[in-house]
Amino acid sequence: MVLFTTPLLSRRGAEANERSEFDEPACRQAGRGGGIKIDNQPFLTSVTQLLLEKNLRNLCNHFFKTPALKTAIIGDVHGRPFWKKVIDREYNAQRYIFVGDYFDNVKYNTDEQIYNFQHIIAYKMTHPEKEVVMLIGNHDYHYFPEVGNTNTAGYQAENASSLELAIKTFRKDLQVCYQFDDFLISHAGVSSVFMDNTFGAGNWTYENIAADLNNLFNKDPMAFRFNGTDPSGDDPEQGPMWIRTESLVKANRDNLESKCIQIFGHTKIDRIHRIGKITKSRYQLIDTLGTSGEYLVIEDGSIRYDAVDIHF
Repeated sequence: MVLFTTPLLSRRGAEANERSEFDEPACRQAGRGGGIKIDNQPFLTSVTQLLLEKNLRNLCNHFFKTPALKTAIIGDVHGRPFWKKVIDREYNAQRYIFVGDYFDNVKYNTDEQIYNFQHIIAYKMTHPEKEVVMLIGNHDYHYFPEVGNTNTAGYQAENASSLELAIKTFRKDLQVCYQFDDFLISHAGVSSVFMDNTFGAGNWTYENIAADLNNLFNKDPMAFRFNGTDPSGDDPEQGPMWIRTESLVKANRDNLESKCIQIFGHTKIDRIHRIGKITKSRYQLIDTLGTSGEYLVIEDGSIRYDAVDIHF
């Protein structure tokens, strides 16, 4: 049994209490009020005053900016309980992101898969000091009641009603995409061809990709149905639950590739794959929880890889 280490509390509140006379409002106020005066006489010219304000703002931003969150990203779950070991090891992370596929694994029966899914939800609910992000995979998508069987391998037709109930109960905790800094995380990757076809070329921006996709899913889940002709999903127009890596790279060569690092699962591999010398590892494939137990951590803008023991 894996014991969860007691999580460390965020230091942001403590850091806020440590601010003294150099707090941000005071810094901003120092450059206002008609100029600094000596013996009630103007001392600085307006140009110098503006420069002082800028320097003071920069100083405040440098010392009092919100610290970057340590983020652990976990590959396709498929009923496996090994994610608990990741959280236990990375107990001081402030954010955990699951790339989806909580269900469909012949090694675990339906009840075990549902219990494991609910356990992730329970962790999220009982640890409000943590940000727990649960993305939707193609093996979850077909259990949304309005979607139904998509002819995806592993679909549990006999127990679909139980799995649909689990999804329906906690669907507000699920989303398609998440982004922060220069990182874009989804189940299979986001294709600029899919974005153009869905929203219209020129009608979407990188900065709003996650919001646009999540809002669209809430309104119309069927917009994320399987597209293309290749049965494995290896088409550039495929959506973020289906697309395969080669088509993802091809679709983004002239657009998203230069704007972000994409992190995704969906295609099982033995070790985390940092794709391509040409792409400068702008794609990180992490469907490794069931093979090597590897996961990915982002801290202070840097990526590292680690692994947990997946043997009982």
